[in-house]
Amino acid sequence: MTWTQGVHPDKKFAELEWTHELYVLGHMVQAAVALDRAAGRDDLLKLARRFVDLVERRFGSAGEEGICGHPEIETALVELYRHTGEQRHLQLAQRMIDLRGKGLLKAGSFGARYFQDHAPVREATSAVGHAVRQFYLNAGVTDVYLETGEDALLNAMRAQWSSAHERKMYISGAFGSRHRDEAFGDDYELPSDRAYAETCATIADLQWTWRMQLASGGAVYADVIEREIHNALAASVDATGTRFFYSNPLQLRPDRYSEENAPGSAHPGTRVRAARRTSPEWWHSSPPMWRHQLNLSSSSTSAPTLTSIFLRIWATVCLRSAPTILPMAPSSSPFAAGWCPAPNLRCASPDGPKQRFSRATGTTTARNGTPMATSAYHSRTMRGGACDWI
Repeated sequence: MTWTQGVHPDKKFAELEWTHELYVLGHMVQAAVALDRAAGRDDLLKLARRFVDLVERRFGSAGEEGICGHPEIETALVELYRHTGEQRHLQLAQRMIDLRGKGLLKAGSFGARYFQDHAPVREATSAVGHAVRQFYLNAGVTDVYLETGEDALLNAMRAQWSSAHERKMYISGAFGSRHRDEAFGDDYELPSDRAYAETCATIADLQWTWRMQLASGGAVYADVIEREIHNALAASVDATGTRFFYSNPLQLRPDRYSEENAPGSAHPGTRVRAARRTSPEWWHSSPPMWRHQLNLSSSSTSAPTLTSIFLRIWATVCLRSAPTILPMAPSSSPFAAGWCPAPNLRCASPDGPKQRFSRATGTTTARNGTPMATSAYHSRTMRGGACDWI
């Protein structure tokens, strides 16, 4: 953005496929909204809104057709709509999503798939091209679905989520098998030593998967968030928190050293956003309240089904070293991690009798049958492959 303003003002909005002006605006908007919510400061928000007004005049319904070569503005515009209540921000986000697949971007040597401009969003059912771009776009699409309820958008996102996570995700929760264009490969093309596995792709997927959790429910989304936080994301930063890996191959040969695989400081702002734990650990959606990430904590709620009950729900998991107490999922329709195949839940108020719940409620938020991939990692840490809820 400063490069365009200070060095090449003649290029303002002239090369949307590469100059990232709208991508930078997206991060600016989200930072401004967060600052206003957390600290009550609207100074940055005022600047961001002026920039958004400029973009709306240029690319809104009465302006020219244009989309950013690096999606991010879409999800930010939806968040600005939520914060301000101004419908025009949601409408601009939807317009930019609707314009995908019209060939508005100069494809170049990487092709239109690199920019997710090869097909309309509602027809794009496979994760393709630059992995970070794909996930940021999907976060915005899912946000628009959450506000409009358009089933065609959710159907496309469900198909893409299956494509990315069942056929193109590394075991660590990383994405992107090709260095050349930082992109997804074909289905099951997942080389260990040539993995690009960009940290920013995992961060972008955390944001998208959290939105899919909101849209659909289901242990499968919480499982992926857990996998990414404790594997791909955890491995991308050193113990000091000052050095980061941009690329994270699963195997690094000593004769194949590359600066891509060396500690650096790229995208620190993006990593800060992930550090604040993209998804809250407690989630209340009427009527149930959900606990879907393991971390010692407790919570109170005024939800209708749990009025005046102080929730303190723990799962006892026997680790190899010593028994460890971990909190887990509350609600009248309990949500459990996919690696806990047969939980029993007892919810107690401080003053009243204990009440027993079970996952056998037919709820869509709990996975039936044998757990999927995460059971391979967690079964070793649980006594008998099960866990008790106390």
